[in-house]
Amino acid sequence: MLVFKRVSYILIFIYLLIVVAKLFYVLHDSNRTTSMKTILKNSQDENQRIIIFGSSHCHNGLSAEEIQKELGIRTFNFCFQRWDVYEKNFLMLTESLNANDYLIYVKRIPFNKNDLKRPYKSIFLNSIFPNLYGEFSSVFLIDNFYSKKTNSNKYGDMIKFKNGNVNLPVKIKFDEASLIKYIKKQVNDVTKENYLPNLIFTHAPYGSNSKIEINYKNLSIDSKNNKFWFVPGINLNNKKYFMDNNHVNSLGRKVWTNYLIIQLKNIIK
Repeated sequence: MLVFKRVSYILIFIYLLIVVAKLFYVLHDSNRTTSMKTILKNSQDENQRIIIFGSSHCHNGLSAEEIQKELGIRTFNFCFQRWDVYEKNFLMLTESLNANDYLIYVKRIPFNKNDLKRPYKSIFLNSIFPNLYGEFSSVFLIDNFYSKKTNSNKYGDMIKFKNGNVNLPVKIKFDEASLIKYIKKQVNDVTKENYLPNLIFTHAPYGSNSKIEINYKNLSIDSKNNKFWFVPGINLNNKKYFMDNNHVNSLGRKVWTNYLIIQLKNIIK
């Protein structure tokens, strides 16, 4: 019984330590925000820029370097490992956009029907009961985009990939109407309060052995102040493209980036 109590106290202490560290990390990320702002300011004179914004899915999943080489347009990967930490930087980013800039906004689409109906429930539960290993990794082991010991190149692309458990492809059961509704909400939430001269909304690749056919023609946005393009994500139905169930590896990044480059060539003329 005494051992059980001690173990319980240790677990509670670790839990509280991680929660406090997470809060400290969120409240003290001004260095990254300042660096991002500086980069945008220093490139303000560029006639045209491509800026990729999102979370870990595009940090390791897209190559700004390859996009810049192919299109000849200055490209930055401003995708970070923690969406909840860097989402507040989005407003600052939009205020730094030029009229000719293109913003590639990347999200992960929860295809499964149940996930579509309760995304906010997951966020709430994660805030109350955080994944201890995930929080520890993000607070203490997370790649610092602008640090000296960075795992990103000068474009913001990930350099070294970690290997995890991959259980793909999987069967996906989805409801097309709910999926379109979810995507429209994501897009409208972004454009409602922000002026985005050229917005390209896309979602991360997924690995499924299910046949998915979606009519994206019904997708539109409420704002008339933004030029908008939607680029559907691709189905990489082989685990060789993934480093875990949600993130592609270097091979998957090459495929996804090449696919996006083809789409961008049709959009940016």
